[in-house]
Amino acid sequence: MHAPSFLFGKDYMMMASGSRRCPYAVLGVDASASRDDIARSYRRQALLLHPDKNKSAEEAAFHELREAFDVLSDPEKKTEFDTEMMLERLRFCRPSSSSLPRDRGRGGGDSGRHPPDVSVDLRTACVGGPVTVVLAKPVSIECPECAGKGVRSRSTAALLSFSEPCATCAGRGSIVAEGEDALSEFEVFLPVGVREGTELVATSSEGDQLVVRVRYSKTGRDDDLANAVVDGKSGDVEVVRTIGVAEALGGGFRLTDVVDLSGRVRDAIDVPLGSYTPPDSRIRIARGGLPPDGDLVIRVAVAWPSGEEAASRRFRKRIRIHATILRHILHGGTKKNI
Repeated sequence: MHAPSFLFGKDYMMMASGSRRCPYAVLGVDASASRDDIARSYRRQALLLHPDKNKSAEEAAFHELREAFDVLSDPEKKTEFDTEMMLERLRFCRPSSSSLPRDRGRGGGDSGRHPPDVSVDLRTACVGGPVTVVLAKPVSIECPECAGKGVRSRSTAALLSFSEPCATCAGRGSIVAEGEDALSEFEVFLPVGVREGTELVATSSEGDQLVVRVRYSKTGRDDDLANAVVDGKSGDVEVVRTIGVAEALGGGFRLTDVVDLSGRVRDAIDVPLGSYTPPDSRIRIARGGLPPDGDLVIRVAVAWPSGEEAASRRFRKRIRIHATILRHILHGGTKKNI
């Protein structure tokens, strides 16, 4: 993943990281620099800043250089840093609340435009990868206050003229046209096991970028996941399987078609005859939930019959047989003693 160089201006490099400088600025390379360019720049500066090579060099400067190289030379760390910087840049460049429509939940207070939600089913969240979504892209128009210049001129009583950033567009020269969003396709890359509420960068084919927020969708492809409960911290996913009263009292049933979030079919779960299964019992399948360590938890619900069915002779006979088998097995008896 290469970060677009326009996202990392020199001023922003200093601003976004607070007291610590951006690794790109430390190494003196652009965000689109290759691994070879990064390595060459590091070696060149290391000769100048290493205390053993240059007695006047400060150790802190070499330590900062080393930290920057550790981030940008590791593909995973570099991707993580680029993503964080893109998110910060896009948040920083969001339109001010004064330029946003307030009747559509986008401009309340100082928070600016809320990130749009991207609906992701749980199986897709588990395996990750790119997904294509259709989002409303805000349409920008020229700021009427500064005529698109981003600055306004003002004169003082002493006939001194000076310029200041336009307060309406915050110096951008454009504002978001109220009620005029355009639909466009965006691609979002989901990390493996992405959690609900995570903010990611969505990129359109035209190069436009938006910050989006992940929301789980529990409908559609899988009946088991329709009412799933997700623990965002551990990654555990709890689903419900329903059995009858007779099976709960006497066992002798099998849970089949157990599919974990990655799509792998797990072995059927056999509950032996004579086993009592209390309502809301939980069967845990290790690492069957969201990565890296989430489990798939099957909560066993008991379907109590309606009044008419419960009063039937057939149902009462089934309950009596299962209860008798259970009683004999629990007390050391066998089926032959019944």
